[in-house]
Amino acid sequence: MLKFMRFWIIPLTLALFFLAFSARAGAKEPLPSLAFREANGREHSLKQYRGKVVLLNFWATWCAPCLHELPVFSELYMNYSSKGLVILGASLDEANSRDAVDATARKFKISYPIFIDVIPEAMESFGVENVPATILLDREGRIVDRFSGEVDPVLLNRKIELLTSERHVSQSAHGANQPRTGAGKSPTPAGGEK
Repeated sequence: MLKFMRFWIIPLTLALFFLAFSARAGAKEPLPSLAFREANGREHSLKQYRGKVVLLNFWATWCAPCLHELPVFSELYMNYSSKGLVILGASLDEANSRDAVDATARKFKISYPIFIDVIPEAMESFGVENVPATILLDREGRIVDRFSGEVDPVLLNRKIELLTSERHVSQSAHGANQPRTGAGKSPTPAGGEK
């Protein structure tokens, strides 16, 4: 009986997660109240980045798909930080894994802030349960997209280009309706490997 239940629990959980995720994708949502702390003690609140486009990436050093997409984020940061893009890395690695996180950051030339020992509740507040998971926020601090699993670099680049464009900036500043970026569903399912 236990084997039978274990067989069905994972597919049912994934199906429920997919339904909940699909229902929310595409609609702009308010930002959860969260703060993350860097190893040096500096605290970052997502609300402090209002006026910027924020890409929040939940990842871990033990997750192969997470590591695969890190160069994409490094390149996006180099290309769009001058246009108002902020990237924040939220690592699920425990605090005692700081050396592994730092080594990974050096290997992939990550120059954006990385937080470690991120609690699962932080991910849950965004409606994500697995890594990698990426949340995209507009300049108003609203969630405009979620990517569960490895991101599609071309799609993400287009969305960031739109959100950081001058036209989009002036629309935000004047309170006009912002263009919808659509639902961000990655073709790769979530499933960080331990």
